[in-house]
Amino acid sequence: MRRVLQRIACYLWAIVPVLPVMAADVEADDLIERFAAVETIWSSAASPDGKFVLLGCSHQQLRAACVYELDAMGKAPIILSAPGENRWLRSAEWLDTDWVLLELSRSMEMDGNRGWTAALASNVRTGVTKPWSLPDVASRPANAPGEFIARTPGMVVRGDVNTGKVKYREALHPDTTQLWFDALGERSIELRTDRKQNVFAIRGKDGKPVQLKLGPLPEKSPLAPLFLGPVQGGRRVAAVGYFEGEVQRYQEFDVETGEPVPRDPRIPAENLLYFSKAPRSDDVIGFTYGTGIGRHFFFDETLQKTQLGIAKALSGQTMRLESWSDDMSTFTVSARPPGGGSETHYLFDRKQGSLSPLGAARPQLADLPSLSVATIEYTARDGLEIEASVTLPAGQRAEHGPFPLIVMARAEFAGRDDGGFDWWANFLAQRGYAVLRPNVRGASDRGKAFLSAGFGEFGGAMIDDLIDGARFLVGSGLADRNRICAAGRGYGGYAALMMGLREPGLIRCAVAVNAITDPVTMFGRVLQFTNEQSEAFQYWETYIGTRYNDKAAATAISPARSAQSLRVPVLLLHDTDRLLAKASQSRHLKQEMDLYQRSARLVEYTAADPALLTYKARHTVLTESDAFLKEHLGGGATAGE
Repeated sequence: MRRVLQRIACYLWAIVPVLPVMAADVEADDLIERFAAVETIWSSAASPDGKFVLLGCSHQQLRAACVYELDAMGKAPIILSAPGENRWLRSAEWLDTDWVLLELSRSMEMDGNRGWTAALASNVRTGVTKPWSLPDVASRPANAPGEFIARTPGMVVRGDVNTGKVKYREALHPDTTQLWFDALGERSIELRTDRKQNVFAIRGKDGKPVQLKLGPLPEKSPLAPLFLGPVQGGRRVAAVGYFEGEVQRYQEFDVETGEPVPRDPRIPAENLLYFSKAPRSDDVIGFTYGTGIGRHFFFDETLQKTQLGIAKALSGQTMRLESWSDDMSTFTVSARPPGGGSETHYLFDRKQGSLSPLGAARPQLADLPSLSVATIEYTARDGLEIEASVTLPAGQRAEHGPFPLIVMARAEFAGRDDGGFDWWANFLAQRGYAVLRPNVRGASDRGKAFLSAGFGEFGGAMIDDLIDGARFLVGSGLADRNRICAAGRGYGGYAALMMGLREPGLIRCAVAVNAITDPVTMFGRVLQFTNEQSEAFQYWETYIGTRYNDKAAATAISPARSAQSLRVPVLLLHDTDRLLAKASQSRHLKQEMDLYQRSARLVEYTAADPALLTYKARHTVLTESDAFLKEHLGGGATAGE
């Protein structure tokens, strides 16, 4: 097995050429090429029978899937990629023992150039590839190889991946929000939700709907409980929510009575990051929890001992179990060192007790100087404590400051940045900039009060949190007050523009990728695909508040409507295939800034890649932002400064 894995690693390095080790400073163009490259390994998954391993890989500067047969020495991998122009691989996973499901992204002229996704199923033994339209597979019945149960909008179907035949099985009740299945493909638990009354009811295999005894629940959509799935063989349903005060907690409910049941003391109550499902069903079998180094809990004692042994072998690293075979004998694992380093993937054979490397995610970065990443806390102007990570310029220590600073907001403001590897932030640090990544109010992992503090503050206090972080670093001597810019994509791009609008004396320039420049117009786009009763609409309304009904307030949170006051130089980068934040958002701002003779550069590109996962998108962002920041900040710090 070890010789096979060594061959896998060698082959991956051959697919993505690794640039030679350089003793001297790396040139900008070289750095851009390195950081634009698609990850050599971006995912890993053991096949259900444990005979293959599926690696998300890179092929011809595009994301691909590489399938290796573990017992076939000397055999090259099967490489699966997205066919056609402007298509790339979003994800790859095992559909069954012989079949891989490929979710693709592509652009198409439809409803005003909306982006949309497609999928393919590919047989790793026969090479047959066919279109696939049912990505939400809920169960792979253990007694029927090749068959599956899938959820679709409004119905459940049963199909056979080998024949391609799909049969209607049952319609879903209009109030059904979740329907989970067991390992034989039978109903396990159904969840129904009355949005108007904020009432949740469950029904087990043989029972009638029973209302869950949740106690008082908040009305705001982001505060609603998240139901994870069945536990204890379908006798209970697991959920995470604000059931007891300010902290989000884990809770199980009895399917027959709807009553909460005492929590197993072994299960962590808080800080659940991910939950794990059984190989062939929706059953929840474990959790990843905590902050910093990932820890796991499994109900099964054997699995619990297995993960503890792996964690011990990878001591000090943030570790995650990525996948496992049906018999839980073969695992894939990812781990990254502290300080925001790049992760490495491993294969664990439980029968042999061996942990073998599959390869590094980004070997082309291995010879670059290591970066220093620290977690800090600072106090926002209203007294709220904000957590953030700070990445120092390569080769620098805090006492070498002050440094030119880039304030980088998250693309998804409601999540959490743990200071881990970020290709854009790490590139900027290698170029000599300090990078601040704050977790602003509105994030879901700091308690109800912190989450609620973001409601109605999409363009208000959430922006203040970012500005206050820059001020804090200036006061601490880490940031040069005269050399600060803001940058980000998605929400982060919007936030960068708002920082420049609100604090032009502190923020000297802004880089905005795929940014929303007029939230009210974006809000209207949400209504094109949904309605005012939908969860999506309620979510956005919660964070934007009532500003979309007030002209003055709408102007205050809109860079496009406030272009006359946006006096800092702006770089706008926009993928012409964005679904929600369309390129018209950046075009509108550019037109308004030109009208008022403000400095704005707009670069449009076509990649159908809002997450910036492709070489084309990353190369554009890195090339343009590097030149822009050098022009307006004078470049980053060097080892001699």
